[in-house]
Amino acid sequence: SSGINAEYGQDYDDVQIDLQRDNNGFGFRVIGGEEQGIPVAVGHVLPDGPANGQLQVYDEIRSVNGQSVLGCYHTKVLELINNAASLQGRITLIVRRHKNPELLFNMTALNMMLPENDV
Repeated sequence: SSGINAEYGQDYDDVQIDLQRDNNGFGFRVIGGEEQGIPVAVGHVLPDGPANGQLQVYDEIRSVNGQSVLGCYHTKVLELINNAASLQGRITLIVRRHKNPELLFNMTALNMMLPENDV
């Protein structure tokens, strides 16, 4: 479902991403969380990992395997992803891909040393 609506200026798409982990994980880094004041999002995508070509930096993670992570703390999201990895070896994410992510992510916040974790 597309979130683009010229009249209201919603500049995003919600995208479903299915990832199968490899020996190193899913190949992306998680940033953000309720305690950090920015949405949970993709902070980095490893060039040779499963997420390469599927996830983009600043994709806002909305749900993990059907469970909403809106308003979740950083560690809770990691827990959901890691649990899915150990149980099934794969995850389904719904991500919101913003046309102008810099409006959503306060860049000064991102330049501080925020916790980020590879998954």
